Amino acid sequence: RAFPTARRSKRCRRGTRWPFDTPAIWEKTSNKKAPGKGSVQGKILFKAVFALRGKTSFPGKWASGGLFGSPDAPKKDLTERGGKMVVLIGGESHVGKTLFAHRLMLRTGIPYTSLDHLKMGLIRAGKACFTALSPDEQIAREMWGIVKGMAETCLENGQDIILEGCYLLPEDVAPLQGPHTQALFLTFSDRYLASSAHLLRSMENVIERRKFPMPPQTPEQVRRTALRHAALRRRCEAAGVPCVAIASDYEKETEEAL
Repeated sequence: RAFPTARRSKRCRRGTRWPFDTPAIWEKTSNKKAPGKGSVQGKILFKAVFALRGKTSFPGKWASGGLFGSPDAPKKDLTERGGKMVVLIGGESHVGKTLFAHRLMLRTGIPYTSLDHLKMGLIRAGKACFTALSPDEQIAREMWGIVKGMAETCLENGQDIILEGCYLLPEDVAPLQGPHTQALFLTFSDRYLASSAHLLRSMENVIERRKFPMPPQTPEQVRRTALRHAALRRRCEAAGVPCVAIASDYEKETEEAL
């Protein structure tokens, strides 16, 4: 679309994966001159093509990462795991699941999906038997069949995916754990909530912009939050699912979990 005067070669029209498999992209098929390597359009095109093939790098502001993440971030070789891995990240609301999944994506190259998006997609499409204000436990029960199907499909197809959200229950996740499926639940310890509960509001929009921000927490609300986190840790222990209780240093302890 960016080069309306260009024409694909006969080889390309026969079904070759155009334009990433051959440098002979353009040919002159009409009186109009197709952009070649020497033209400005051709130089831009070939820079983009060979950058995507790993033979060069994008210039300017694209080189700093941007949409593709930082090029200097360490990446793990996905082939070491057989080329497929499903990671399930659960925990209470405002514990940093989306931020954790985003950091894991930048480190491993595995894309992540937020179950909040899946929930709202079902609600907006009129396919959900719950509302956005329904209890998290109810939503988790109703959505688990879809989430499990997504994980199993990725494993069958040899694809990697990170699924994160508060709609994962330790009892449901436990049977899926295996060589190519890892689960982790994030929680806050009582000590962390007692000293750093105010940070939950300051960090809730690091990855996403919430339409309804978290109101200031009263001491009673902090106490009830601590009880929910403690209950989740007990459920993880009973189900045999890994769980991290952040005690003091959020950055350091989440880095260790990564």
